[in-house]
Amino acid sequence: AVKRVGETLNVLGLPVRTLHAQMTQKSRFSALETLKTTGTRAIVVCTDVAARGLDIPSVSSVIHYDVARGIDTFIHRSGRTARGVGEKA
Repeated sequence: AVKRVGETLNVLGLPVRTLHAQMTQKSRFSALETLKTTGTRAIVVCTDVAARGLDIPSVSSVIHYDVARGIDTFIHRSGRTARGVGEKA
């Protein structure tokens, strides 16, 4: 689903990055670095592979494709945005 949604958004001309378990670790790091280093905004479509340990301050919104089964998963998926931390919270 992540690939399909990402490709659809890309066809529509929207800036999009995808993160999923079928990517190599190097590809995931590369996608994350572009989010952190470029000044442009992008839509990030990801699986739970991105649910923990990410700190991307430029994220202002999180939309869940499917509902998290537990509160901890929801909070980790949403990161700082869900906790209201950051200048855009």
